[in-house]
Order: sequence, then C-alpha cells, then structure tokens
Amino acid sequence: MDEYEILIEMEAGASQISLSLSDDKQTMTYESDFNTATLNKQK
Repeated sequence: MDEYEILIEMEAGASQISLSLSDDKQTMTYESDFNTATLNKQK
C-alpha cells in the first residue's frame, strides 16, 4: 500500500476526521469538518 489513511467517525453525528500520510511519508494531512492542517516531517 502506497498511501496510509485513517478515518475516524464521531458517535455524536456527522463529524469525521481523516488522517492521510503521503506516498513519501513526509507529509500528513489532518482534515475535519472544522479544520484542515498539513504537517511536514522534520529532520
């Protein structure tokens, strides 16, 4: 598998949180109904 993804659904309703790791494993993207953030691997 080239890409890793985790999807978390909250019990309370339609809220979802998704964590995706890029193919080169250097960048992780966090997405939710309220926020999106990109995290880069530090050396």
